[in-house]
Amino acid sequence: PIVVQMRGAVARERVEYALRTIIERHEVIRTTIAMVDGEPRQFVQTDFPFSLPLTNAREEECAELVRRFIQPFDLSRAPLLRASLVQLAPERFLLMVDMHHIVSDGVSGNILIREFLDLYNGGTLPPVALQYKDYSEWQNSPAQKDAVARQAEFWVNEFPGDIPQLELPCDFVRPAVQSFAGDTRR
Repeated sequence: PIVVQMRGAVARERVEYALRTIIERHEVIRTTIAMVDGEPRQFVQTDFPFSLPLTNAREEECAELVRRFIQPFDLSRAPLLRASLVQLAPERFLLMVDMHHIVSDGVSGNILIREFLDLYNGGTLPPVALQYKDYSEWQNSPAQKDAVARQAEFWVNEFPGDIPQLELPCDFVRPAVQSFAGDTRR
């Protein structure tokens, strides 16, 4: 989860539009997981509920609002992103956004921030050429599995035998018997 302080005349409708567009744009955020015949299956949802609630609050209520906002996700219900806008003063807001870690990482998080800013500021985004499922299908394709196996075989042949111990020139000399004994200093 992230909480961003926004200052100035924040338009709730534009924030909601930007977030809804991002959800519509990226299938992975609309992907649900359900058990089918004892196996987990992914389903990309086309219909999903999303709204951006606006709450008025005082500064001292912020910590409790953030604590209540952060809740577990139900992977069987899309989208796997939720958001809320809190107005603290006429031109001071908190935007709380939480997205399940199954659909994002640090790299994708930065992409989503850029897209949000572009959309909020009235820009348009080019169509998405590839979705995550396209990458997943490529990664699991027979040709890619063969390529990874060839690379693994190359490196195993390149470095046969035991892995040598790394002795860095600026490191302490390795003791003959490794010890994990330590000390406490105050």
